[in-house]
Amino acid sequence: MTENATAAPAATEQTPAASAETTPSVTNESTTPQGTLQGPDGVPGTPEAATTGEAEASAEAQKSSNKVPARERIEQLARERRELAEAKRLADQENDNLRARLRAFEQPQQQTALLDPLNFNSDAEYQAALMREAARTAATEIRKEFIAEQQTQAEARSADAEARAAAARDEIWSERASAFKDKAPDFETVAFSHAHKVSPVMAELIKESEVGPEIAYWLGKNPVEAAKIADATFLHERSSIHDIIAAKQRAALEIGRLEARFAQPAAPRFTQAPAPVKTVSSGNAAPSKSLNEMSYDEYKAARMAENARKGK
Repeated sequence: MTENATAAPAATEQTPAASAETTPSVTNESTTPQGTLQGPDGVPGTPEAATTGEAEASAEAQKSSNKVPARERIEQLARERRELAEAKRLADQENDNLRARLRAFEQPQQQTALLDPLNFNSDAEYQAALMREAARTAATEIRKEFIAEQQTQAEARSADAEARAAAARDEIWSERASAFKDKAPDFETVAFSHAHKVSPVMAELIKESEVGPEIAYWLGKNPVEAAKIADATFLHERSSIHDIIAAKQRAALEIGRLEARFAQPAAPRFTQAPAPVKTVSSGNAAPSKSLNEMSYDEYKAARMAENARKGK
């Protein structure tokens, strides 16, 4: 502090021109002109700082221009979800195999019961048998620890894949909702309003749907219909397996009907190939089931097959 105090008078001995040039750099905040840019510490900025806002705006514009279109991003995330689902399936399969191997070690061992001194001709034979049994037991424990570690790693991979797939699903939902907001600016106010009910089972299916934002918006606009579906699909702590399955089936059917309402019809494809030759049908082919006839598992399988066909 002493050095700073002594340096200040020396600055006052400069020529008037120099003093006039350096005055703004020590101007108090209370006397700073309105248009002066302020730095992080409240000190008027340098001419270079005046371009900071322009640089940030340019960076944001560049970032926006490099942003992947929503449709491409959704397709990319959908591919990632399929890959993560396969990774989880393989990790779960490995985990089941390892668990079975560990259960095999829990089977009662009869070898120890045979190590009775009376069953050996000499004490040396008995001691050798004890050593072999001890070595076998130690090797078994090592194998168990190794398998248990592999199982822990498989469980971690499964949990990681599941979490990343859920994050990708949430990002897909965000991309779809953001795109739908361009059509309905009041989307968040309507879809996330507390004026209508949405059960957790409904919410999961809406997030999975390609027209989820449209469905959420429609439910917000039609709270009576939303309440009917929600009341029929709410689960409780004491809900039985039958209740859970029934709720999922009902939700799948109702959300499926809304999907059919909002789904865009596929664009017709034109080809130069000749029309296929008509064949006589045997009439034995089973008709496809309607949504009302499908179970939840059948509906989910049909949805997955449709998404796979579309490459989504």
